[in-house]
Amino acid sequence: LNKYQGFPAGHKIVVDSAAKELGVERRRIYDVVNILESISLVGKQGKNAYTWLGMERLDKVFGRLQAQAILEYPEDAKRYLDSSLEVTGNA
Repeated sequence: LNKYQGFPAGHKIVVDSAAKELGVERRRIYDVVNILESISLVGKQGKNAYTWLGMERLDKVFGRLQAQAILEYPEDAKRYLDSSLEVTGNA
């Protein structure tokens, strides 16, 4: 991730090249790419190729996930908020 975070959006990542450059098995690159794809940091471009979408998308992605979690689990969200307020003394 450190290698790509400064790259501009649209940069092509080739799995075989990344594996060779990092000295790891292709499978390990796919493991990482699957995670990055799930949080919208990369997008599939074709066989063995992905497009870097950029780190600036993270805030929006995590905000969307947080909102979805609050809607799907309101009781857990309320419990978390209540416990956070107790810790800060704002209860």
